[in-house]
Amino acid sequence: MSLVGAQVVVAWFALVVVAGLYGGALFGLLVRAGAGPQPAPVRTGLARLYRVFATLALVLVPIGLLVAIATTSGTSLGEALGLITTTMRETQAGRLWGVRVVLTLALFSAAWMPLESRAREGAIAVLGALWLLARAMVSHAVDAGPLAVAVYAVHMLAAGLWFGAIVAFTFGASQMGGPEWVAVALQRLWRVTAWCAAVVVLSGFLVAYGVLHLNFADLGHSRYGHTLVAKITLFTIVVGYGAYVHHRRARSVAGESNQFDVVRAIGINVILLIGVIEFAALLAHIQPPH
Repeated sequence: MSLVGAQVVVAWFALVVVAGLYGGALFGLLVRAGAGPQPAPVRTGLARLYRVFATLALVLVPIGLLVAIATTSGTSLGEALGLITTTMRETQAGRLWGVRVVLTLALFSAAWMPLESRAREGAIAVLGALWLLARAMVSHAVDAGPLAVAVYAVHMLAAGLWFGAIVAFTFGASQMGGPEWVAVALQRLWRVTAWCAAVVVLSGFLVAYGVLHLNFADLGHSRYGHTLVAKITLFTIVVGYGAYVHHRRARSVAGESNQFDVVRAIGINVILLIGVIEFAALLAHIQPPH
């Protein structure tokens, strides 16, 4: 695998775990606001999930920094080690990478500290949001100014909440959370995913046409356009499948068998959204047509 390919893969997995941390923790807070304290199995299960994701982020983000330096400078990974300090001191991208490394360390600490659930989830949600904001500041939107970066950041935050909410619900409901918790969490999940879908669509349109100035010809005659079409297609499948589950499969969560079927059906969207994130990571490493 080339360094560019490795950079995309590492960026993809890092984005998956940080989005899962941020979105899962924020969704946990939203559910607690309606359902009260989490059942002990759910609380324990989500704590494990946060710790696994935070540990993966702690491994992936420094590797991503090293691969990014090697790719940009045209050096080997070993030579890139000696350029880390210079890159982080003398370039804007390097400084933002430094911010992400620090935030990753803070996420790891928050996930592993023996805090009360609400405090831990609040810290993870804030730190994860800041991490995604730092990543948005090195995207293609930077060339279009602060407003464009803000729109792209909103796009990433909404997508991260969507993904993390589905991950947290699927994992929490599978930990024998009980029908009461599942029923409240499911209602919160529908509202969160509906609002996030609307924000992702609107902000994505603004980024594509208001910031990157793409047109239909670009979609058909450029690598960036082809990748964007693939992302939009998979995103449409995610929305359509989610609507199907909502209207056909999740009318009621009474009974363990039906609850299992609903959790399994919603869990499929986790896999589909990981694919959407893959295309998002790939787009970040392809130069737009203009």
